[in-house]
Amino acid sequence: MGVNRGLMILCCVSAAACAAHKAAPAAPPTLSAQPAAPRVDVDALIRHGCFRCLARALDAAEGERAFEAAALLTIRAKELGLPYAEYRQRAGALAPADAAFAVYLAVVDAVPIDALSGDRYLPSANPPPIRIDRDASGAPIRPPTIADRAVEWRPVLQSGPGSAIFRRYLDLVIADGCGLVPQPAGAAPPELAAWERDVPLLRYRIGLCGRQLEQFRAFRDADREFVDADYTLGRIALAGQPADLDEALRRVQSARDAFPESLAIGTVLGAVHDSREEWTEALAAYDAVIAQFPPHRDALLGRTVALSHLTRHEEAIATATQMIDLGAWLIGEAYYWRAWNEFSLQRYPAAREDTDRAKARMINAAVFVLSGLVEWNLLRLPTAETEFEEAMKIDFGRCDAARFLGRVRVQRNELPEAVAAFRQATQCFDLSIAVRQKLIADVQAGPGSDATKARVAAGHQRAIDAAVMDRADCQQRIGELEQRGTPKPATR
Repeated sequence: MGVNRGLMILCCVSAAACAAHKAAPAAPPTLSAQPAAPRVDVDALIRHGCFRCLARALDAAEGERAFEAAALLTIRAKELGLPYAEYRQRAGALAPADAAFAVYLAVVDAVPIDALSGDRYLPSANPPPIRIDRDASGAPIRPPTIADRAVEWRPVLQSGPGSAIFRRYLDLVIADGCGLVPQPAGAAPPELAAWERDVPLLRYRIGLCGRQLEQFRAFRDADREFVDADYTLGRIALAGQPADLDEALRRVQSARDAFPESLAIGTVLGAVHDSREEWTEALAAYDAVIAQFPPHRDALLGRTVALSHLTRHEEAIATATQMIDLGAWLIGEAYYWRAWNEFSLQRYPAAREDTDRAKARMINAAVFVLSGLVEWNLLRLPTAETEFEEAMKIDFGRCDAARFLGRVRVQRNELPEAVAAFRQATQCFDLSIAVRQKLIADVQAGPGSDATKARVAAGHQRAIDAAVMDRADCQQRIGELEQRGTPKPATR
């Protein structure tokens, strides 16, 4: 009994111990510390200086560094034709209460936005009437130029607060011959110091000067993030003599892909396709800009020209009319291209009205040639002769104007004068053919793919073939008139 009772107690104690053991709550798991967010090196991002780098820096920065990032983004957005107002507002809000930062903002504000951005077509872009201040004698006081203001800015940029890199970037913005201030005669372009050549932000800025193209191209190709540079490199390639149209297309398309909101880059992409005579692609590029900003006059004009080359005359007329209705910008060009398409459709009275409107707004040889053709088809020979003469006064290289002039004079029975015009046209065509042949040689020896070289050379060859035929026509007419014993031209 005692043994049994002892066993029972032992069992109870063991059971209680087991129960107590089972009932004990498990210790809470140890919570490991959350990984800290990676530190953003704002100074390194600003030093790097690509657009996306500066945007990341602005998101993470505080104080003066945030101001610098916002100010640099304002400048870069202006250079790339991007919206910049938000960055400028942030820079203004972040600027410390120090007179030096007011100077920094003055430099930022002096940077013009790319003319193709479309900013100038906004109603708010119309400047107020210029106020003319006068001195005590009543003479007008000349407002200070950027060069005048730069003299006051430079000491602050050299020794003011903020990072040396930021201040140096602003100094390059107003550098003589590289930024806003024209280069004095004989002055050397700015150069980077040894430490500055290791700063991508400053290497980009000096590259915008366009004087060290190979270094700038190598800089861009070595830094895949600095797609900002492609816009400038593409424009330089497009403006080359001869133009590198492959390089231009590759660079500008890259910039367009990176900054699709830039109307300026989109418009230049259309211009590259123009130069390549890729009218369908040019039309698509201009249409994309117009879809983003319908009153963009440069894109509307590009669209009109592309449609004209595609012989889509009615659509070209409609787009030119849209430009005219918008008013204020490129109106002369709009009237010219509307008249060109009306003439192509043999709507001579309408073309007559529009060439007159074009001549009232711009003076160039093409307008007078077109006006002369309109008058000729309306059988108004005296005014046709006058228009062709005016075209040649403006541009002696308008060979077609001289040839048309000779033909009109024949119809007016001004035979000696007709011979003189045909001789002038023949000489002009000789020169044009030689120039085109030289251009073909330059293209073949220059940069670009074989396909692009062949395309550009073919365009010049078509012009040569047409000039050869027109020259032969002039020579034949000279021979026919001389066989008729044409007298010397009368003195007018």
